[in-house]
Amino acid sequence: MFNTPICRYLLAATCVVAIMLPAAAASAQGPEDKEPFYISFQAKGAPYTQPASINDFMTVTGSYIDANRQGHGFVRKVFGRLIAFDPPGGSGTQPLSINWAGAVTGIYFDASGKAHGFVRDPRGEITSFDAPDSSYTSAQSINGAGAIAGAYVANGGGTHFFVRSPNGEITEFDPPDDLFSGAPSAVSINEVGSITGLFTSATGIHGFVRDPQGAFVVFDPSNSDTTTPRSINAAGFITGYYQKNGSSGFHGFVRSPQGEFTTFDPPGSVQTVPVSINAAGSITGFYNDASYQIHGFIRNPHGQITPLELPGATPAGINDLGVITGFYYKETNLALGFLRVPPICDQQDH
Repeated sequence: MFNTPICRYLLAATCVVAIMLPAAAASAQGPEDKEPFYISFQAKGAPYTQPASINDFMTVTGSYIDANRQGHGFVRKVFGRLIAFDPPGGSGTQPLSINWAGAVTGIYFDASGKAHGFVRDPRGEITSFDAPDSSYTSAQSINGAGAIAGAYVANGGGTHFFVRSPNGEITEFDPPDDLFSGAPSAVSINEVGSITGLFTSATGIHGFVRDPQGAFVVFDPSNSDTTTPRSINAAGFITGYYQKNGSSGFHGFVRSPQGEFTTFDPPGSVQTVPVSINAAGSITGFYNDASYQIHGFIRNPHGQITPLELPGATPAGINDLGVITGFYYKETNLALGFLRVPPICDQQDH
């Protein structure tokens, strides 16, 4: 059940933001309609705003492209203030994950084009880092303690994984039978330090989960030759997508901590891409219909799938209150960020 003060704070914040926005930027439905509530947002003058992650205080991080086609990072606060940032000397900044405290991690590029990881603390101070002997460091996920998981390309070639402790110590690791091939892949770390991701072996592309002690479990849904985990929650449930042997489309899955798989597709989907799972087990993502139009979706912990009401919505993350962030195209050359706020205050303790 949701905490009443948090619900009131969240609801008040969304109402205030909606009042301040132009009518076209917010849905006409208010919280009293007991319907999801949408807010659109845009980095100032940016033709492309792409949220990547949201925390439980409704702080969003992501990236945007300015009018000169340069990429930057941003943090958007609950009442709508959007703060742009780049690491010193950096460009092409791509924040990918934010934790409950507001610390952000991601990737940026230096003047020579080399990719580095970074962490931006809640005060705005940025620390750059690289995995040892790395030519390309991709920091992808940060948990509440400040541990960061990611992948990197070694100077001699080959892709490897790392976890960076809150004090900055980097531990490299590889799943068993990893061929070290391909670009740095999606990696997610949960609150207890378990990490999920994918790797390539002689038999295909597989998912893995690594526990905080360093033990690995390799997994695939039945009949999969390509498994792509995207997100792991605090309880150890993992969501992602997979491709069946001999087929061309992706299908969604959720894997329990005990290793049991449930596969799913929204009705009418020919390609399903789950991207994020919250503590309750709600999953968000997107899918393509037969005409390859994009639709967002939310799947509740009981398996019920609801398409998002915003046309063309491409979700990126869901927080523990069920608030979804992502982007959509308002016009051909104008991508905006969005928040989808559910009528969560009907779910209070009494």
